[in-house]
Amino acid sequence: MRGSGAWGGRGGRGPSPSERWIGGKDLDARRRKERAKSAGESEGDARPLEGMLGAYLTRSSLGAALLPTSPRFLAAWRKAAGEALAARAQPLRMVDGVLELEVPDAAWKFEIRFRQAALMEALAREGIRIRGIRAR
Repeated sequence: MRGSGAWGGRGGRGPSPSERWIGGKDLDARRRKERAKSAGESEGDARPLEGMLGAYLTRSSLGAALLPTSPRFLAAWRKAAGEALAARAQPLRMVDGVLELEVPDAAWKFEIRFRQAALMEALAREGIRIRGIRAR
């Protein structure tokens, strides 16, 4: 009588390796392999934390929020804006790819609006791509 055995429909032969229950260390090992495959890397490959963290921050909103306070960004901003503008326009945050700057008065807001395209190009040369600049 087929299907009436203790193992169900397999005629009493027992579960196949893919049907057996997996738990504990076996499950952890299988999940590591799956994550490694989806990430395009081997299970045992070591990766530097800086690269993994940088990739995560690039994709996440946390990275956009922290970008204007990073030393790399501040150095790129000083180089792109020049010392006079960089001293008066402080990066606050990034919102949807738009860099928000704090400036002391309307004259500097006008200067930023006038130089926006050049500032964006200079930041892009430094490896920082933004969609716009807003002065507050």
